[in-house]
Amino acid sequence: MLAEAEQQFEATQQSARIFVEFEHRTFKGMWNKDRRVVAKAEHINGKSNHGSS
Repeated sequence: MLAEAEQQFEATQQSARIFVEFEHRTFKGMWNKDRRVVAKAEHINGKSNHGSS
């Protein structure tokens, strides 16, 4: 994902952000159910950053 954002930035010279969404399931404790996860990768002016929530 991060490489894709960097490629987009190189091609356009504009900030690039890539988002993906997936399901994650935990199996222990109170959190043992499906969760929606959104992840972001970005490349802005030569800087890369990734995060998820």
